Amino acid sequence: MSGSETRIPGTMIRVAVVDDHELVRSGICNALSQSQDISVVGEAGDGVAALELLEREPVDIMVLDLNMPRMDGFTCLDNVRRRWPELPVIILTVDEDPEVAVEVLRRGAAAYVPKFVRPSDLGALVRQVAGGSILVGGNRLAEVIGNTERPAPSSHSAYGLTQRELEVLALVAQGKSNSEIAAALFITTKTVKYHLTTIFSKLGVKNRTEAAALALGKRLVTNGQPGSSAVQPS
Repeated sequence: MSGSETRIPGTMIRVAVVDDHELVRSGICNALSQSQDISVVGEAGDGVAALELLEREPVDIMVLDLNMPRMDGFTCLDNVRRRWPELPVIILTVDEDPEVAVEVLRRGAAAYVPKFVRPSDLGALVRQVAGGSILVGGNRLAEVIGNTERPAPSSHSAYGLTQRELEVLALVAQGKSNSEIAAALFITTKTVKYHLTTIFSKLGVKNRTEAAALALGKRLVTNGQPGSSAVQPS
């Protein structure tokens, strides 16, 4: 738990809500406040404010968005896991990308829940996580994640790229914009930006032009599709 206090089973579940959209944040708080055993003890609009909140308030569960200014949810989650390793974090986001879900769970999130969840279900989700459950909300997403493996880089890609990252890279090589990539892959533009940041890091490049040039030069993509050299035989 954050702070020095530990929750006693049967007492109120203290929740912090972190989202940069005030209207969304207010809606989450109102939905949780309908539960008699849940108390929203603090709100924050970005990762920096969230960490400051945890410094001063005992919290049992954090509900965290991924796409925020100043400090995004990924960085905030890493900080929470390092400083308050026992604090469960529920990722509540507009993204429905299985690879993002796997990544946040790998980083230690207790739950990954798309924002289309019914407000009336939020209280039950918080109780389940408070009880030690690890959740992935949304049946389709759960099924996809259940069948998704994260292979070691040596068996999947010369640069450790995942299949989704290769798909994004192929569209970058075609000269597609972030919005066009998002539409083609049925993800948000913010998720595209997350993938691009990871791709640039893995390829050791600074921008999409360098990434496209390397991808084509190394035949990671050919004719706008992941190339035969991108995926190594297992």
